[in-house]
Amino acid sequence: MSIEYLRLIHRNARPSPLAALPHPDGRMVRIARIGGWLANGWQAACAQPLLWLNIMLLCADIATLAQLAPVLSPLALLLVPYAVGILIVAQHRAQSGRAATFSEIRSIVIARRDALIVVAFAMLAYWAIAYVFAIGMRDILQPIAASNDVRAFAQAPRGMIEIAPGVPALVIALAASGFAPALVVLHDASPLEAMTASLKAAALNWRIALACVPAFVCAAALLPTMSAMLRALVATPLVTALPLLAIYGGYRDIFVERR
Repeated sequence: MSIEYLRLIHRNARPSPLAALPHPDGRMVRIARIGGWLANGWQAACAQPLLWLNIMLLCADIATLAQLAPVLSPLALLLVPYAVGILIVAQHRAQSGRAATFSEIRSIVIARRDALIVVAFAMLAYWAIAYVFAIGMRDILQPIAASNDVRAFAQAPRGMIEIAPGVPALVIALAASGFAPALVVLHDASPLEAMTASLKAAALNWRIALACVPAFVCAAALLPTMSAMLRALVATPLVTALPLLAIYGGYRDIFVERR
């Protein structure tokens, strides 16, 4: 998959649609705004509870599938941009004062399906890098720790040991794909433009990333240590619901709202 393909897919040599945004590369916002993003998402969820419940359960099922059958987790990741795109369209319509119909959401998401699948494969590539790096570093660190009697390493949670070496690639994946579905479905941005803008916005708001990313990485690492019932009924739905509720509010605050 070439860079030129990422740049030209779903486009016809026209000016960047992101140039019309008030903040095409994003702007810095206060970390306290996260509460407003969650409140905005909760209002949208209350307006269309069935749609939001279905999407959140789908994302929770994807996360559970990745835990139970790690070999299938790459396939599950391919559905994430579509699920986020559906919620973004629904919340954008609700913000305009009317609820979106299923046919409207479907037509918008299907029209951008090529760009969304490229974003999904980019997420998959970052995930693969993180996984390979984590496995390689684990195999290197464990013998070193054992030979030097590093008890802290041996006593650390298994999930934390496995995920920690791949955190940098996971952070880049989350930053590059976080706002990409919103920029694709609402502004018809190309995958490369959307992921670049999302990465720039995440770098600009590094304080928010510093607060959110470690929390979710730690949650993902600790999930395997929980009981199956607690993980399935409480932890996984909560971990997946929070970013889904906040993503549209974050997009509007960082890219759209004027100073």
